[in-house]
Amino acid sequence: MTLGQRLKHLRLRRKYSMQELSDELNKMFPNEDGVKLFGKGKISKWESGNVDPSVSAIAKVAKFFNVSLDYLLGLEEENTHFPVVEVPILKNVTRDKEMYSPENIIGQYYIPNNLKISHQKLAYLKLSNKRMVLINFDDVVENDEMGLFFLKGYETAEIRKVQYVNEYLMLVPTHSEDHKPEIYESKDIKCIGKVISTIDYSNADNDFLA
Repeated sequence: MTLGQRLKHLRLRRKYSMQELSDELNKMFPNEDGVKLFGKGKISKWESGNVDPSVSAIAKVAKFFNVSLDYLLGLEEENTHFPVVEVPILKNVTRDKEMYSPENIIGQYYIPNNLKISHQKLAYLKLSNKRMVLINFDDVVENDEMGLFFLKGYETAEIRKVQYVNEYLMLVPTHSEDHKPEIYESKDIKCIGKVISTIDYSNADNDFLA
């Protein structure tokens, strides 16, 4: 079953017309600038397969129908997995700013609910090179893993790969030629969270960063 066929199946099972479904989706996911994200014509194109929805739109529809992304995409015949949940996207993490303040949340992204460790302890951090990293703020960074650190001399938290060298820590930049590995004593750094995954959205629809 294709995405369009699955969407039509779910819509008809709820006894919605295309207009009614678009109205319900817009109620559940209002846009701050007042522009409606969903319309009858858009849903018609999705169901017919003429246009593929963005990742953000697919995730919203899956959440609305309380189904998994794989089920909505037609990759599974039964909705055996948990639906998706929203995770905030943070502009940055600084020493003097509340991470979850409204001005620091620049959007929402989505993960399967069965991967959710603690909704209050997860967030995406937007990087400058068209990447986002998913941070678990309640996990320990082990050797050769990536983490988010407050470093001596930096006001903004930085992503680094950690290597433990006796009583010291060597922090290795992940995607920057401007920084070389640096050695720190544990007292000079603070680990904030562990990097779980990375998303490259350089060639993707960016409407989740609205």
